[in-house]
Amino acid sequence: MWDTSTVDLNNMLHGCIGSVLDITITYDNRSIIAASSSNKLYVWDANLGRVCYILTGHMDKLYAVDVSSQVVAL
Repeated sequence: MWDTSTVDLNNMLHGCIGSVLDITITYDNRSIIAASSSNKLYVWDANLGRVCYILTGHMDKLYAVDVSSQVVAL
């Protein structure tokens, strides 16, 4: 992750197996989500830079990921 004002590298995200095919940041800037060629979605805590969740079970490659700006209460 780079600081856009200084162009300095501040942090690296680790833990993804396979190539990152797409990446998005949640509307609140708290999480970073990546679609991987390993058929998994990886969710990082943007402040800590570590994987919080790995979503598995997909049979096909995940080529894109996107998030909604709406909050859903479960």
